[in-house]
Order: sequence, then C-alpha cells, then structure tokens
Amino acid sequence: MSQRPSTPKINILAVAFIYFALFLVSVWIDHYQRLFRFPNKNEFTFARMATDVLIGFGSGLLVAGITSLATRYIKAFRDLSQSFYEFIGPLTRQEIFFLAVFSAIGEEFFFRGFLQGKVGLIAASLIFGLIHIGPDRRFILWTIFAIVLGFLLGGLYAWRGNLLTPVIVHFVVNLLSLTKLTVLEDQKDST
Repeated sequence: MSQRPSTPKINILAVAFIYFALFLVSVWIDHYQRLFRFPNKNEFTFARMATDVLIGFGSGLLVAGITSLATRYIKAFRDLSQSFYEFIGPLTRQEIFFLAVFSAIGEEFFFRGFLQGKVGLIAASLIFGLIHIGPDRRFILWTIFAIVLGFLLGGLYAWRGNLLTPVIVHFVVNLLSLTKLTVLEDQKDST
C-alpha cells in the first residue's frame, strides 16, 4: 500500500510561473521572428478550427487511454505511476486543471511554436523528452513517453499548421493522467 504524502512535493505556483514564462518568452521571440504557424485569414474557418479541436481531443483521449491501459497491465507503468504520485504528492482538482492548462500552453508554444521552428521536429521532440527527466532512474519511462509524445505533438503541429491541436492534446493527456493518478492513489489509500 502506498503512503499518501500529506502535501504536494512540488510548488504548484512555481511550476505555473515557469510554464507562463515559457509562453511569454515564446510570444516575445515570435514578435520579432514570426516563428509560430497559424492558419492565414483565408484558411481560418469554423470548420477548420472545429476539425483541429476534434483531432486534438481525439488524439489526447487516445494517448490517455493507451497510457491508462499500460498502467493497468504493465508493471513498469504501474511503478512509474506510483513513483510519480510520490514525487508530486496529492493535488486538488483545481491544481490538476491549472497544471494541465499552463503546461499545455507554455510547453506547446515553446517547444512546437518556437523550438520546432528553429531546430526541427526531431531535435525539438528529443529536447522536450529530455526536460521530462525525473529525479532518479525510476522516471526513465516518463522521459521515453515524453519523447514519443513530443513527436506526436510536433507531427500534429506540422500537419495542422497551428498550435491549437497540440495544445489540446497536451491539455487532455495531462488533465486525464493527473486526475487518474490522484483517483487511483486515493482508492488505494481507502482500501
């Protein structure tokens, strides 16, 4: 049985500030270098935006579903889930929501909007994965997952030509993963 940490081990406000800073730096750089890709006025339609939103939610649900199945049936993923919970501690639904929002916007604007435009899909995806290195070896699977997710997000950005789709995917994956992590650990603690 897991021991439930009494308080989060991470400072939610500090993490949110870092993500917001990534967003601001990206927007500031884009102001001078125009790196972000958005549909031009002739391509931007309600149908296109709705398609991007549906692709984003669908892809996010698919990734979260695969992750959930892997956690249920593969010991390495269960161990990672437990280690991740021990690392971050308990989170409220509000903290989960804001972490999902800030990480999705901050990381996607920086890694896809800025970095992918500068160094390309492969390098941006590898760097994205490498910043997701945990505090010890138990988190190597998280790093590998982040690299794979980086390629998916970068591919969606290149394919759809805008940041909306990868931001939604990232938000859905983080929201559902953190929520499931908290729910599973709360269930373990109550048994």
